[in-house]
Amino acid sequence: MRKLITVLILSLAASSYGQNRGVEVPEVAKLRFAEEFPSATHQRWQKAYRGDEGDQERYEVVFTREGNKFLVSYSNDGYIRALEESLPINKLPKAVKNYLKKSFKDYNINEASIVSYEYKKETYQVEISNDETYSVLVFDKKGEFLNESQVNK
Repeated sequence: MRKLITVLILSLAASSYGQNRGVEVPEVAKLRFAEEFPSATHQRWQKAYRGDEGDQERYEVVFTREGNKFLVSYSNDGYIRALEESLPINKLPKAVKNYLKKSFKDYNINEASIVSYEYKKETYQVEISNDETYSVLVFDKKGEFLNESQVNK
């Protein structure tokens, strides 16, 4: 009973927070979020479109838990499609740090995270920049470089 009351309170808090931002989040996503992340604070919901064609509607919540930043992407039916957790740079695998030193020594490392897609594929993402370019580098679980997405400033 106590757990149910906690879930309902968190659900209402998440609901009102999302509504304050103009996002109508499916009830099932709010309930699943409250169940899966009961200690989450500073929640902010947003609607996003993902997928190769940008045609997959997602409801994403950015929040803090135990001092770490998270982003969780839910489908309309309330299933987690992606989970991103911030990661201190010094916690990156050695292979990633070596690659950055060798290939991007003149870049600033802005942020790092570990991303899980539908609880299967795990990748490391590292955001880097210099005076002209901002890039997101993606590495596999072993620290092998996969790809780079570049945005000019």
